[in-house]
Amino acid sequence: MNFPRLPDGNSDKVDPEKCDVSGEGFVGDDWSKETLGARLREVRSALGLTASKMAALWSLERKTWERYEHGDGLPKANVLIDLAERGFSEIWLLTGKGDMHAAAPSVTTGDPAATRVAVYNVAYLLAQESPRINLDPDDFALTFQDLFDQLLQQQEDEQDEQVASLAVQRLLREGGG
Repeated sequence: MNFPRLPDGNSDKVDPEKCDVSGEGFVGDDWSKETLGARLREVRSALGLTASKMAALWSLERKTWERYEHGDGLPKANVLIDLAERGFSEIWLLTGKGDMHAAAPSVTTGDPAATRVAVYNVAYLLAQESPRINLDPDDFALTFQDLFDQLLQQQEDEQDEQVASLAVQRLLREGGG
């Protein structure tokens, strides 16, 4: 299974025409839903949580989380991204290679280009492995990446509105006193 990788440089767009798809790629050929499930069980154990509590972190049913752990389903990208933000290595989660815990901050933390690559790779993987997604994995991943970008922009816009509202409130309080 090969995943496109960004060419060298700081580009934050994945252009399939310029991606390197030679070699092993992002995820090795030994990847399966079962091995991801086993790693999700390890994560839960490391966190000391029950399946119910783990599922509650993402508003899932306990049975859904248990299906992930048994390799009968794949978690959504936000689950994997959240686990990475909690200190679990993205590489280990997807491939089993390296340490469970990221040695340094997550590769996606504070790096929009790395986050976009991670989102693309997770979406590509989901499209290849899910029988319910009847789209070309590359098309699905690029669409998913666009939706992710739109959500981020919406969050930024909402934060900007909140900051502006707080600034106006503060100015009115200070000016009115």
